[in-house]
Amino acid sequence: MEIMRAEAFNVSVAVMDASFFTRLRVTGRDRGDYLNRRLSQKVDDLGYGDGRRATLLDAVGKMQADLEVFAREDDFLIIAPPWRGKTLAEELEKYVFSEDVVFTNVTQETATLFLAGPLAEQVIAALGLPLPDGRCVHLPDSVFGELTVVRSTYAFGHFAVIAGSEKVPDLFDAAMAHAGEVDGALVGLDAYDHHRVVTGLPFWGVDIDDSTIPLEANLSDAIHFDKGCYPGQETIARISNLGHPARKLVRFVASAKQIDEVPEQPELQTPEGKKAGGLTSVTFDPATEELQGLAMVKWPQRLSGTELKFMAGEKCITGRVHGLKGSGNERETEA
Repeated sequence: MEIMRAEAFNVSVAVMDASFFTRLRVTGRDRGDYLNRRLSQKVDDLGYGDGRRATLLDAVGKMQADLEVFAREDDFLIIAPPWRGKTLAEELEKYVFSEDVVFTNVTQETATLFLAGPLAEQVIAALGLPLPDGRCVHLPDSVFGELTVVRSTYAFGHFAVIAGSEKVPDLFDAAMAHAGEVDGALVGLDAYDHHRVVTGLPFWGVDIDDSTIPLEANLSDAIHFDKGCYPGQETIARISNLGHPARKLVRFVASAKQIDEVPEQPELQTPEGKKAGGLTSVTFDPATEELQGLAMVKWPQRLSGTELKFMAGEKCITGRVHGLKGSGNERETEA
């Protein structure tokens, strides 16, 4: 596992081509009711401009997809990481019988641009686009054609602009021009991965997958704990009301001054040599000369300050667990 040494993402405004994310359009009068019965999140009350993170679970509560749902005037827009992109529509519509709901994969005919950073709102305004009052605003006809601006978890709470592919070159050039006026920068996937690891954002197919229960990954914001039945609800309710998950996603920090590479999915151990979990993502922070990572660890090792170690070649690297901030589960991950 090569340690990422990426250009900074935390500039005044970072511009990134995020078209590799999956985009689905959901139409039909039963779209809210149907998705509400399929997803862990309540979505049947979404009105124009609303949006929520959600998960698709199997019968035993393991994740089949991580996604965001946004309500436009006459449809829903779903944004999701790419690894389930080709099959996500099929997974979501698997139990459509007589319901009036249609899932259309629009990934190829649209593109996504992330604008993230303290001056992202200024660049959005310079583009002549409105800011969402809530989580989403849809423009059927703008200077860049039809587009949607959303506040997205995947853009670190900042903006994702989804537009038709034919207008994206113009949108990209304009965004870069306005970002350049405020010392913004174009960033790539390495920078994105670095920033999401440092800020504790897990990514589907890397840190979380179809073996993960949402509560293990601090995804309480993707779950509505009081709504009606959905696949996996019994598992979520049992963990929430009667106990805790067997493992937890945490940040892991260690000195990396002499580390160039770590093994793929390295095993973490306690100081006594007992198995504690494994690193899922690693990056290098040049400001502190630290290795920072996301790790799935056993419940007893979740607390901040817990010392764990792993082997990098013949070197034994020791670091400490840090609780994930902003996850809604700080009490569980803090000492």
